[in-house]
Amino acid sequence: MHKALVVSILGGTAAIALCAASEGSAAQPDYEKFAGIWEVSPHRPGPAPFGGERRRPAPGRPGQGGAQPGGDGPEGDDGRELGGPDIEGLDRGDRMTYRQMTPAGKAAFEAMDPHDLPANNCRSNGLPSLIAIPDVQQWSFDGDVLTIHYADFNTRRTIHLNGAAAPAGQHTMYGYSVGSFDGGVLTVTTTGYTATPGGLGRNAPGSASRRTVETYRLSPDGQSIGGTLTVHDPEYLTHDLVLPIALTRNADLTSIEEVPCDVGASQRYLE
Repeated sequence: MHKALVVSILGGTAAIALCAASEGSAAQPDYEKFAGIWEVSPHRPGPAPFGGERRRPAPGRPGQGGAQPGGDGPEGDDGRELGGPDIEGLDRGDRMTYRQMTPAGKAAFEAMDPHDLPANNCRSNGLPSLIAIPDVQQWSFDGDVLTIHYADFNTRRTIHLNGAAAPAGQHTMYGYSVGSFDGGVLTVTTTGYTATPGGLGRNAPGSASRRTVETYRLSPDGQSIGGTLTVHDPEYLTHDLVLPIALTRNADLTSIEEVPCDVGASQRYLE
């Protein structure tokens, strides 16, 4: 139900465009090595972990996908034997997450209306879905600010590299992110989330008390990034969720352009 169109330019031109995007930035050189366009590495066969989304085109909507029914396993395995809420569109990952939720979290999940999911309203679910959806993202630096532009619903995150604390009492859907670099690892800590459906994965809701920590380590050749995402939500989870991050550099792509999204098409599976 979504997709961003990625414009590809031939090798020489692409290299020039990427260099131009980085020129003049005041960010630290270690940070600059992370600049460019990255593609989320595909999941291994089998269910996506903890509700990570593998988007598939909705009928009649080429290039768009959403929280579609059917799950991620063989022939639409939705993991019903694992139990969980009787909600249209749940997959095995959702049900795995449900089993790790507190009573308050389970109650919130059971009361969730899939019509309210951000991904069913032309908005990204945010983390942890953004690290699991096999799509592209562009990292750019401007002084002490890192902007990550995700193809998923044309979503942008701002990461503050100067250590500035989050404004008191501020809560937003994507939270407030602070990054630091030590020993070759970029660590991003995000707080100040609002409670939201899909905040713990594809359909699983997350509370306003959750905190996420991402780690990113660049490979020696600069062509891949590995790391982890840890989701801490003491209100809704009995223990932290820990998910892998795997990105591969895509030097052939130079821009991410928005493609219109239709809410009606994204919710068609609920009819």
